[in-house]
Amino acid sequence: MLRRFMCTTTSRGIEEEMTAMLKAALGTDNVLVKDVSGGCGASYNVLVESEAFKGKNKVQQARMVYNVLETEISSMHAISVTTKIPSYSRK
Repeated sequence: MLRRFMCTTTSRGIEEEMTAMLKAALGTDNVLVKDVSGGCGASYNVLVESEAFKGKNKVQQARMVYNVLETEISSMHAISVTTKIPSYSRK
């Protein structure tokens, strides 16, 4: 795990794994996971747009994402999560 912080590994597979986990858990195809640490996997930006967030406040939405990625987050330095409700479902 510490290897990620020393940039001795690439994050591409981790991005894909986290994307798949979020898609499955939150029932959406609108997920973007991006390594913003230069490729070593220490920091990520995550964007998720899901119907599952409807009726939840921003803190609850973020917690839903954190719960899905709990194990992965434990080995990161930082994560930024942005959540959205699809515009067609806000009505």
